[in-house]
Amino acid sequence: MPKLIILALAWPLASVSQALGLNDFIHQNIGSSLPAWSVAVSLFIIASAVTYFIGSGWGAASLIMPFAIPLAISAGSAIPICVAAVITGGTFGDVTSPIAGMTNMSAHIAHAGHSKYLKYGNPFNFSAAGIAAILFLIAGFILS
Repeated sequence: MPKLIILALAWPLASVSQALGLNDFIHQNIGSSLPAWSVAVSLFIIASAVTYFIGSGWGAASLIMPFAIPLAISAGSAIPICVAAVITGGTFGDVTSPIAGMTNMSAHIAHAGHSKYLKYGNPFNFSAAGIAAILFLIAGFILS
């Protein structure tokens, strides 16, 4: 139910941001100042942080995607890699966040306490996030 609430709030937020001209703001101010190679890794880090704190990968994707695509277009970055960065950041947060349903379900399936599961699983998750950030940085250099 919390994921549905986040999505129900994210859809009107996307509509309001379009009505306020968020795409134009991104194009004029942010997109022209960012190098194209840095957009994918930046989106990955933002999506990871947002998902970690709200605990919903799809909720974070619905919040971030409305400005990720205009940012990629205005910076001249590859759109597919930027979309992948947002979804990958959402996946990271979904399996790492202490409040995410995936983490709670995985701890229950493993018959481990929630804090013990986080203690032993998070080093691997953060290592994978570091590798993913490096790969998004390399992809940004290659594809931009």
